Amino acid sequence: MTLMTRRSIRIALLAAVTLWTAIAPAQTTAPATQPTAPVKDDTATSLLKAWIAEECPTLNDARTTDWERVSLLRDWAHRHLDWASPSALLESDANFNIQNRSAADLFAIYQTDRGGVWCGGAAVTLRKLYEAYGLEAVTLDCGFPDSQTTHVMTIVKVNHKGKALLVLEDPTFNYTYIDGKGEPADVVDLMESIKKKEDGRYFVRMGPIANLDFLVDPKDVEKLRNRTAWINRITEKTTLPDGRWKFRVRMTVEEYMVGPVAEAFRSHGYPLQLRYLLLHPLWIAGSADSDFDRLAAHITPATTTVGPADTQPADGSKHLIAQVLKRADAAFLASNVAWRDDGLMASGRAENRYTYLATFAPTVLGGPRELVVQGELTSGGVTVGVTRDGQWYSRMNIMTPGPFHSAITITEPGVYTVIVANNLVSGPVQNEFKITAIGWSAETPQP
Repeated sequence: MTLMTRRSIRIALLAAVTLWTAIAPAQTTAPATQPTAPVKDDTATSLLKAWIAEECPTLNDARTTDWERVSLLRDWAHRHLDWASPSALLESDANFNIQNRSAADLFAIYQTDRGGVWCGGAAVTLRKLYEAYGLEAVTLDCGFPDSQTTHVMTIVKVNHKGKALLVLEDPTFNYTYIDGKGEPADVVDLMESIKKKEDGRYFVRMGPIANLDFLVDPKDVEKLRNRTAWINRITEKTTLPDGRWKFRVRMTVEEYMVGPVAEAFRSHGYPLQLRYLLLHPLWIAGSADSDFDRLAAHITPATTTVGPADTQPADGSKHLIAQVLKRADAAFLASNVAWRDDGLMASGRAENRYTYLATFAPTVLGGPRELVVQGELTSGGVTVGVTRDGQWYSRMNIMTPGPFHSAITITEPGVYTVIVANNLVSGPVQNEFKITAIGWSAETPQP
């Protein structure tokens, strides 16, 4: 097959996937669980797989191991992502919900410059790609939310030499971890090894770092200049029809580990190595089987725990909601939650100990506001929080059975996404609670 023929096939596949995406809108709510082994691929997924197989001819070779296959898919996903400035992020689009998009949909969006991602969206995209191939996978958020230094990676289950391993695959910087013999590292073993300071046990295996499209809203340029070194090297750009700029950039771990990120690492007493974020695992997103409970047991998402004594202000006044979040604002609902007339209810087995229960369309805040939540916890535990630019910003954990009425304060302008999640530290993997009201205050009460 000639190079021109292969190129023609790729263009045809991309055109077909893009057309399918245009005529097949995304769901407004998620299915009960994310399917991990579809009986039959839809047309767009079949075309996406054909595109990948054309570029990765060893992917479907019977001699290719599961671990080699997931690394090939990670490498392919890394090369075909689009990055974006905060205002051009897909997660900042109120009409877009990345958790409910298929892998074919997402890669068509990237190829047509309709939006981009940061590490959180990249990890979700790779998870969706793994699921399209019948693999169990979740995304893992790690880091220091007090400094907004977090990173999201994909964890996928592979069968390797008769053993089920949970393997870390990072599509942002295109790497995984191996032991001294070149075998894949289990992420839970990796976490324990880092905790014990066994620096010579596991190593990074990097894939090639690709030059990628970076979509920038012009109003974000100064914000980027304060956070990233690469933008100062840009000499050429393309202006897209919607006014955004498109650059070609090469994102590296070294350029991530500078400025505020480096300061956060130093303040925690860590060397400037990304692996140390695994000492602070925050959250799992995605539905997966019980093998992932080993990973969930290592997560410590608590920052502020709400108890009976602090569920309302000391003066007895109530936090007030001016902008109520309703069923129509929910972008995602998990299998064990439902929205009734009297609010959001969770009942029964959870998808995992620390998975999302509900996410809402992004909200633009121009100044200090409170996110207010009230309801009653029967059993289990729930976290209510917000993310900004795809990273955790603040959250509260409700762990004590009984009524609750509390709030977290957001002080900085930005685009925020409200998330309700399981927080099941121990006991049965099930949750029973009702949120009767959730929403934003008119303004944060000033002292």
